[in-house]
Amino acid sequence: MSDSPARKKIAILGGGVGAVTAAFELTSEKDWKDRYEVTLYQMGWRLGGKGASGRNANSGQRIEEHGLHFWLGFYENAFRIIRQCYTENQRPLTHPLATWQEAFKPFNQIMVEEHINEKWIPWLLQFSPNPDTPGDSIELPSVWEMLGTAVSFLRNLHSEAALPEEKTPNQGTLAAALEHLWVEVKDECELLSLDSGRAILRAAEIHVRKTTAAGGHDDPKNHAFLLRLLERYHSWLSQLLARDEHSVEESVINNDQQRRLWILTEFVVVNVRGIVVDGVLIDGFSAIENYDYVEWLQRHGATALLYDSAIVRAFYDLSFSKYATVAAGTYLKGVSRVLFTYRGAVYWKMQGGMGDVIFAPTYEVLRKRGVNIKFFHKVTALHLSDDRRSVEKIDVARQATLVSGEYKPLVDVKLLPCWPSEPLYDQLLEGEEIKKRQVNLESYWADWNDVEQLTLQKGKDFDEVVFGISLGSVSILCEELIRERPEWEAMVRQVQTGPTQAFQTWFRPDIAGMGWRSWQEESPLVTAFTEPMDTFADMSHLLIREEWPSSNLPGAIGYFCGPMKDPGIPPPSDHGFPAEQLEEVYQASLEFMNQSCLTLLTNAKSPEGGFDFNLLVDPNNGSGNARFKSQYFRVNIDPSERYVLSVKGSTQHRLRSAASGFDNLYLAGDWTSNGVNAGCVEAAAISGIQAAAGILGRPSQAFAEDFGEKKNAKIPNIP
Repeated sequence: MSDSPARKKIAILGGGVGAVTAAFELTSEKDWKDRYEVTLYQMGWRLGGKGASGRNANSGQRIEEHGLHFWLGFYENAFRIIRQCYTENQRPLTHPLATWQEAFKPFNQIMVEEHINEKWIPWLLQFSPNPDTPGDSIELPSVWEMLGTAVSFLRNLHSEAALPEEKTPNQGTLAAALEHLWVEVKDECELLSLDSGRAILRAAEIHVRKTTAAGGHDDPKNHAFLLRLLERYHSWLSQLLARDEHSVEESVINNDQQRRLWILTEFVVVNVRGIVVDGVLIDGFSAIENYDYVEWLQRHGATALLYDSAIVRAFYDLSFSKYATVAAGTYLKGVSRVLFTYRGAVYWKMQGGMGDVIFAPTYEVLRKRGVNIKFFHKVTALHLSDDRRSVEKIDVARQATLVSGEYKPLVDVKLLPCWPSEPLYDQLLEGEEIKKRQVNLESYWADWNDVEQLTLQKGKDFDEVVFGISLGSVSILCEELIRERPEWEAMVRQVQTGPTQAFQTWFRPDIAGMGWRSWQEESPLVTAFTEPMDTFADMSHLLIREEWPSSNLPGAIGYFCGPMKDPGIPPPSDHGFPAEQLEEVYQASLEFMNQSCLTLLTNAKSPEGGFDFNLLVDPNNGSGNARFKSQYFRVNIDPSERYVLSVKGSTQHRLRSAASGFDNLYLAGDWTSNGVNAGCVEAAAISGIQAAAGILGRPSQAFAEDFGEKKNAKIPNIP
């Protein structure tokens, strides 16, 4: 008879980034098999959640995504895990994407679209690569040091700008002013001697550096002095750029370089002003979470030229927030991480679909480790124990019956393991019927009778639970928990979600032939464009991963995505709802192609006007609009697929992964309180790490989860 304790059974619900990260972290423990049994329950036929992608075998094995996915260079936790995954998986080097370096390529160009005088003007933002590697978890600079980097950026921008002639002090005067500033200057010293913009910014750089070295970065006097210097530069530049009786905004509106210099200057100055005045450097970003970011900018003196700018709109588009607010603290924290803490490149572009690059190798590693993954198991409800302190039962609907003991979910496309865009019907007893009726087993509104209703029981089927299903499903699956705990009720009410839409096109000509203006360079990511598809990316590098016949070979691929107005969540009996919403996406996309898209792809106009759909690859060889209909359209309206927003006043209502309020329940997903608090891979990865740490009984080892926050900081109530 063995004296070893029984292994705890861990039930992980869902298969998105948060859920699989929790599984990966738990099973990274050397002795995990002696301590735990891990079972993951997943609706449908694939892992990925909002990041799932599939291969369409009927259309050249084309990659079909939920939307457009790039990895940002600050994704330290996500990169650490995926690097470890690739190392452990050990695919043969003769196979594609065998290493993480092959699976990700650095990417340093973003194009935002300015809307000036009713015209769209491209603004290319180029970022400098650095020698760092994402996932190495190098110590981050402080927020104060980041302000110094922003000042250095302004100084470089100033030195490169073609400005009107300015009066500058002679060399001796300038040198003396700088030399004595830090020895003699006190609050009573006027800054009038610094009448050159370059000198003012240099003085600000020195102030930040010397203050950091002296440990004075928490001193409000030092914060105020930096602000005085920047406001002096702002005033100096305003006087330099303003012409005649016109304001500086009116003076620069038609001069691209001067307008952008002014916008970027005001962006830095107004943000520093708000950070200093509202005490962010002392109390953390949480101090301003109850303001919308644009509202916060206006509060601190921003002009419309700034708060309506493409620079500001770009982050709203990144977070699918056209129809929602964005909490100012979350916005600033995100911008700071994106701009000042990226490793190697600001973006990393995946060399396959999200499913191919992320979830296929993760699945392979988890299965090799011994994680039991149950596909076609849809969670329908969680139930509490009699004392209301823990999860006692979990209702699960088994959607289909396997022909053999285990579902084999991956298919090889050019030697690359991938998820198919539909279930592998020959592995399911009900496969023919599901295929014939075109049932989408991932849909909340699927017109399908599940084959069995299961009840998982605490102590028998699970001991601990990781809830890794996204926030939109919480109000549906966790009714008892919401009724029991007011913080759960506040979370589902305050932390909002929104639907998104996307479409993908395969073009016959290459991107140069389509008239793309940046065809000579690495193609940038385009954002801050017109709705409904405010973001575009040339994804032609993925053609090598697809399997088109030579007679119908595309020359380019375009991905488009954006937010959409919320149609709500009707009851599951409304089986026609997904088709209705997908038709709306198609019609909106058709209008976009016939109008706005021609601004991006200038050679694509037909002789009759509108987009020339003969330029599209159609496996069915249709004509006219039918060729467009054959492209891929996506509407993300399912409760588990809705994008998690970061609206003002919501952050304080997010629950921490290891503090659900119930003894055996842990939370994993970008909707938890994870430090990033925005809908992205890194937020979900941090949350998964935190959930695993809670089960393991140790502090979280997630990197930078408390960036820019002070311990025990409270979010003030702001009217």
